[in-house]
Amino acid sequence: MSAPIRILFVTGNSRSGSTVLGAALNQVNGVFCAGEMQRIWDEGWLTDECCSCRAPILSCSFWSPVFGQIIGSYDAKLAKELRQARDSFVKPRGLPRLLTSRSLDSLPANVRNYLDVTERLYRAIQEHAGCRLIVDTSKYPT
Repeated sequence: MSAPIRILFVTGNSRSGSTVLGAALNQVNGVFCAGEMQRIWDEGWLTDECCSCRAPILSCSFWSPVFGQIIGSYDAKLAKELRQARDSFVKPRGLPRLLTSRSLDSLPANVRNYLDVTERLYRAIQEHAGCRLIVDTSKYPT
């Protein structure tokens, strides 16, 4: 079994100051603020957003090898599949199924794949950042 990944998940409303909190926590040695990780598969996000270093996410010196490690090159079809899987259980209507599942094996294959990719993404972030704690400012409690 792999070592646990420590994640501080910031929840709250939009425009609640999570970006400022994440930036402040990012200054602590051993902490890496990854931003709103729940949004990464949103349509066009990986291809349109820029990192705080001002480089496009997919060509940033940090994020490029992270995504390269888990998905290879960007694939809009894969991003859509991951987004649909995320939305099937992250939205409030899918939460009861997630909370009552006795094991991940009882979840649909697309959701298990999404969770696997998410775990690998967090592990790649931890490896490339050399951090002991990842801050995820997604804010959505579901």
